[in-house]
Amino acid sequence: MKHTKRLNAGVGIVVWIIVLCVVTPLNTMISQKSTSKRIRMPQSTERYKNKLIWVKTSDNVRMELPEWQIDQMKAVQHKGVGTQYHWVDAPMITSDELALVQKALNFTNNLEDFRQFYANLPEDQKENLINSASKLEMQGLTSLLMTYKFPIDVQGTMGATIEQVAGLIAPVVDYLQKPEKIDLPHKGKIISVAFSPDGNRIISAAAGIDHNVILYDLKNRKVIKNLVTEAFPDPCVAFSPDGKYVVAGSRREFDTLILFDAITGKQIRIFGEGRLVNCVTFSADGNSILAGSWFGYYGYKPVLYDVKTGKIISTYKEIRIFSDRLKNSFEDYMYSMNSVAYRPNSSDMILGGVSIQGITGLNAYDCKTYKEIRSFVGLSQGTPCIAFSADGKYLVGGTLELILWDTETGKKIQSFVNSWGRISSIALHPSGNYVVVGFMNYQGLVVLFNCKTGKPIKKFDELSEARCVAFSPDGYSFLYGGAPGLMLCKLISKETVNTIATQLNIAQARLLYRLYLAKINNTPVILDVKDLDYQIFTTLPADVKQVVKTFLPFELSGDIVKNEIQQKMQELRSSLFYHTSRIWGIYEKKHDEKVKAVKDEMQKVEKNSAAYKACQQLLAELETEEAFK
Repeated sequence: MKHTKRLNAGVGIVVWIIVLCVVTPLNTMISQKSTSKRIRMPQSTERYKNKLIWVKTSDNVRMELPEWQIDQMKAVQHKGVGTQYHWVDAPMITSDELALVQKALNFTNNLEDFRQFYANLPEDQKENLINSASKLEMQGLTSLLMTYKFPIDVQGTMGATIEQVAGLIAPVVDYLQKPEKIDLPHKGKIISVAFSPDGNRIISAAAGIDHNVILYDLKNRKVIKNLVTEAFPDPCVAFSPDGKYVVAGSRREFDTLILFDAITGKQIRIFGEGRLVNCVTFSADGNSILAGSWFGYYGYKPVLYDVKTGKIISTYKEIRIFSDRLKNSFEDYMYSMNSVAYRPNSSDMILGGVSIQGITGLNAYDCKTYKEIRSFVGLSQGTPCIAFSADGKYLVGGTLELILWDTETGKKIQSFVNSWGRISSIALHPSGNYVVVGFMNYQGLVVLFNCKTGKPIKKFDELSEARCVAFSPDGYSFLYGGAPGLMLCKLISKETVNTIATQLNIAQARLLYRLYLAKINNTPVILDVKDLDYQIFTTLPADVKQVVKTFLPFELSGDIVKNEIQQKMQELRSSLFYHTSRIWGIYEKKHDEKVKAVKDEMQKVEKNSAAYKACQQLLAELETEEAFK
């Protein structure tokens, strides 16, 4: 019996050894076979945050590449598909060739690195890379490679010079002409949006149960902060004229107005008396906030609040007779109020709404006397949208009609062609020459009009619904939001686009292509004034330079430190110059307290840091302010 047990044990051990010897190699073979059929490409860098696309090559290998790289390959049309089980076919190229192309693309945002990469390739791989880029119809990469492969004189002999410029610049021109989607983590449709005065940030407000108000760094394409974490229904938003504050209003029964620091997103104050807010704006001097507030049975009334204290400036009392006139109060209640706007460089403001009697009203008031100055007539029934020009000379309003008035006289200057229905939003170009209009339909239609002729110039319909529009302060772009997101539309003249497409030389085209790749990859480009690429930039035509500065920006190494110091100064003003009290809220410190706070901060930071230099500049500013009192 003992011998039998030993024998059985020995047989069991032998069987396990056989299983391990057979199954393990088999698993290895299966794994290797599987790997040969599906390759997850190493991504070498985390800066590419785009969607990943699965591609199946001619040798039956599946590879995963970032969407931005696939977008460079005109021969590979993914059209939104490209999952692990619903891949995109690329029968024109092998997996090895595609891997080489991807490796090259990862160096294209820095031409010096690309030169080094290309120089280190064996000759057969250089030839293979150009052929592969051509197979994939990658005009930009093919043209860039040709500039390294052939001397300039040979390129001219081949007739390649024109091909290279066209190839390099084609994706750049395409990018400059197409609207760009701004990815924001809103859950609902966007209903209000505003630019900061410097154009570098935006405040975006959306419907839905959360992620209603978001402060966004437009320059660097990143979210600064989700400002309201609880439900904030039907929000409206505005930047202060100096860019220091953001105010958000909401149609909820508590905490209806909130003031935020526009740099950090920090909440400063809650106010508004729990009255539903339908529209909100800052005064032209930035000292007060004007809100269209709900008074229940009586309808809407504009209320002025002090920015520093949150206290009411205009007074009111609830009355039962609508025709009564109140001291220190705007005269009329309104059945609905959709728009409030301050006239730039003035104490006048405009109310847009529907009166208790059901009449569409567009009236100017003096915010010092609370009395009506004039009316702007011509609109049909409905709640009007309104907007001022940057200099305050012109006012545009719309319901079913769209009209431009002289603000000072109330005289109608222009009526616009409108065959698209009721207007949902309006923005007037800073120059007063153009107006962009969103329409209340489900086609997401936005139309740019010429103010001199009253005729439409261009239509935009990338979204399924358009609810809000806003011009950038420089006037070179505008935002429009709705469902399902936010679009940035670039305003570049046809003449400038034609110059970029046909008139640039090879060196200029390569510079724009480099900046374009860096832009879509969200990779900053830093140049020194001695760099060749900066020297090339100085040779560009003036209108093309402006396009580069606005849409394909780079930074000068000397300016980076200055910008860092300026940003730190703004942060320190917000954190050091104000007291926070449970009773009084947030209020500004006295001069001596500010000086002490800055000096205390200097003791905490290194002497050569940007924070220390920012403190030095703040002290100098405080001394100047005291000297000129």
